[in-house]
Amino acid sequence: MSENINCTDPENKIKRNLNLDILTFMQLDVMATWLTNETNELYREFLNKTQFVREQEVAISANETELQKLLANIKRLEKISAEVTFEIKQWDRLLDKSCETVKPKLGKYYQEKLKKLIPYIVEKGRGAYESVRYISRQTGGEQPLSNLKQIFKDYRLGKGERDKWLEMLLSTEFALSNLKDLSDDVRELQKCVELSSSPYKIIFQILDYQREVLCNTEKNLDLMLDKIEYVTELHSRLLKAIVKDEKPCLTVNE
Repeated sequence: MSENINCTDPENKIKRNLNLDILTFMQLDVMATWLTNETNELYREFLNKTQFVREQEVAISANETELQKLLANIKRLEKISAEVTFEIKQWDRLLDKSCETVKPKLGKYYQEKLKKLIPYIVEKGRGAYESVRYISRQTGGEQPLSNLKQIFKDYRLGKGERDKWLEMLLSTEFALSNLKDLSDDVRELQKCVELSSSPYKIIFQILDYQREVLCNTEKNLDLMLDKIEYVTELHSRLLKAIVKDEKPCLTVNE
């Protein structure tokens, strides 16, 4: 039977290689069981890989949704950043315009006040000068008169610095009163954006820097207030000296 098999036929080659004519039914059953197990194993592996592919598809879909949300948040933050920048520029222009408007008005106001006070100051100064001259003649020296001249000279030389401090104080106070609300809005905006996304922390670092600038401006304002208090104290001492020296002058007139 094996001699009549055609060796050129592929099926006959397989049969010849496996020696099917000499296999027993038990061996065929074992081989069929092994092939079935291998097929089941390959099927389970195929199912596992199919499940993994499906899970990856779900994960990719979820990531795509998150990316879309992130892109929407980024666009919203860019819009908010542009609005904040525009508002800051508007506040800067408003402050510049307000300073230009307030300075002439304050200058006119204080000029009128000074015009009203100059005659009174001149009168008091003359009385004090006469009183000091009287005291100098009574004591036989010119030292009190020299001291008073030096006090008036120092006070007159410090006028430009006092005006500069006053101008800085008024402009800083006006800027702080207008920028306080903007600083609060920036803080609230920073809290909201930190809760929604973190890639734009650099924007809020810039806003924190601006807030620190405002704090430094406030510190400078406190320093100017201390200097103004010092100048006010010197002015009050001078007025006390003038009032104190009016009594001898009244005695001479009597």
